[in-house]
Amino acid sequence: MAFLIAPLWVPLSAVLSATGKAFDGSSQVISIETYEVATIAAIVGYSGALLLGLPVFLLLRSRRMTAFYMAPLAGFLIAILAMELFGFALSIVLGATLERALLSVLEPPYSLYSLTLSVKPGLVGALVGSTLWLICRPDQV
Repeated sequence: MAFLIAPLWVPLSAVLSATGKAFDGSSQVISIETYEVATIAAIVGYSGALLLGLPVFLLLRSRRMTAFYMAPLAGFLIAILAMELFGFALSIVLGATLERALLSVLEPPYSLYSLTLSVKPGLVGALVGSTLWLICRPDQV
């Protein structure tokens, strides 16, 4: 149940980011693009939670590494990895060569703005990990 609820933070945060500029008094707050953003964010969020988060969760639980601080830390790192993998896959789908797609993922951030673009998904991932921990309480198993 926790893996169904916790990743909902991803599309919620994406929608809030996408509609933040729409709260300027305009009559149309949610547009069709908002639904597209929510759908893509849900796909990325749930894929990351199931393909990356679940194995890490099971590994940490089996090693009894169930302290609360592990949840946001793991969520932060998993979210950044999921976004990098999504960026790589999107580059390939949009026609980039394998070399160019790899370079776009492996390039270090060159500005404070590009660094914040990497940190924002990590913060949402930390929220997902914390929510997951609060729901399933692996320290009490």
